[in-house]
Amino acid sequence: LPDDRQRHRVTLYLPWSCAVTPGWLELDDDAAFEPVQRAGRGMVFGDSITQGCGTRVNEYEQWATRIAMGMERDVAVWNIGLGYGRGEDAAQDGAWLNKAKQGDIVNLCFGVNDIFQGCGPQLTENLRSAIRALHESEKHPKVVLLTIPPFDMTERNEEMWRSAVNAIREDGLGADAVFDIASMLCQPVPRDNFAAFGGHPDGRGGAAVAGAYLSHFWPRHRKALLGE
Repeated sequence: LPDDRQRHRVTLYLPWSCAVTPGWLELDDDAAFEPVQRAGRGMVFGDSITQGCGTRVNEYEQWATRIAMGMERDVAVWNIGLGYGRGEDAAQDGAWLNKAKQGDIVNLCFGVNDIFQGCGPQLTENLRSAIRALHESEKHPKVVLLTIPPFDMTERNEEMWRSAVNAIREDGLGADAVFDIASMLCQPVPRDNFAAFGGHPDGRGGAAVAGAYLSHFWPRHRKALLGE
């Protein structure tokens, strides 16, 4: 700040709203801390594709990170994607899902590991269960269900992938909105079961997903998802 002996208003954007002055923030006697309530808290909940594997270290190229950086400043975003995660894990309604319950909006992206690890036939029901548990939790968050990203699946795995993707697109499985991430990351039909940017999307894939989310999906659904 300029050393002009004038009072200045400084805004610090923290991950979540603060009800008290952070302990690391030292204020002069004549200064004050005024917390500003955010419009909403968004969770991004999924596996290593959500976590950002496949992108360069410290370049912030993950689709979830790019979405967070492009959001309005009154919306906080927390990425809790974790490698090898499955819809079956989320459906257990344990500690991991409890983290997601702290948000106002939960973006749910599972399915690849379910299919590869033999849980494909139960995938849509597990997603329904996770969505139901989120809706019934204390904060009653809105849920955005993402279609299953392509991961070069063939034969029986491809059949399960197509079945689940179609079910999400047509039915939503109880979610409040659907974001078709698969269409952002796939090769042209009929090879749409193959990934255009790698099974774990690289920075180009992250840009494609975030661009579609921020320019088309979010403006259309923001009011409904935030209850404005």
